[in-house]
Amino acid sequence: MVSIEIKKISDSLKMVRIGVINYFKVSDSILFDAGTSCTARKLIESGEAREIEAVIVSHAHFDHITGIKELKKLEIEFFLHRDGEKILSKEKVVEIWNKEDDEFCRKSGLSHSSDLYIRPQPESRLKEVAETKNFEIIEIPGHSPDSIALFHPEERYILVADSLGFPLSDGNLPMYFYSFREYIRSIEKIKSLEPVKLCLGHDGVVTDISYCDTAIQSALKLKEEIENGLDEGEIFRKVYRESLTLYPLETLKGVVKLLIKRSLEK
Repeated sequence: MVSIEIKKISDSLKMVRIGVINYFKVSDSILFDAGTSCTARKLIESGEAREIEAVIVSHAHFDHITGIKELKKLEIEFFLHRDGEKILSKEKVVEIWNKEDDEFCRKSGLSHSSDLYIRPQPESRLKEVAETKNFEIIEIPGHSPDSIALFHPEERYILVADSLGFPLSDGNLPMYFYSFREYIRSIEKIKSLEPVKLCLGHDGVVTDISYCDTAIQSALKLKEEIENGLDEGEIFRKVYRESLTLYPLETLKGVVKLLIKRSLEK
């Protein structure tokens, strides 16, 4: 049985955690991230999607975007970074997302949806929405080329999805799939904003800004280990555990290859 946790984070922010997927509602009307098709269906069934007017996707990875299959039925606006739109236009990529969504949902004991067809709104419209809701769009590439964060300068929270890595019971798993250097720069950018709440794509909310330093140190450590010869099998054992076992095996194998590739880039 997939659990649902609903928690008020600040005056304008609420977290709805469904299994391992975090949804964040800004001013009740803006949803940050679409999750997967099965968790999005659970979100709708919970009644927490009733007032949603727009969905902002943090980046174009299946567990943050395929929920649009369900959410689009609500006839709401959908926003994605311009680089994410380029990824979305690739038919083969969308086909892979659908397969990943299917396997993730089956492993979670839920049924998936098909037909990922979405047409994002223009970036200019996203800026309008941000202004009306008093938050800022922050570009934080590194985890992916199109990663964005939502920062609320008054309430001092920032929604970062996977740009600070994946939280595990014994630490932080680095997730620099696009660029190691950009990943570190983006974490430093997040820290420079001095948020009091770091809202992650998985697990929950961190209220200690030193978590940014933890994310940087774990990334530096993994990069050094890979440069010193840590092999694919050893890296895979770091990745394939806890809630990450819900993810498709082939996806996680791809994660290992990307971490090696990005660690060895000059």
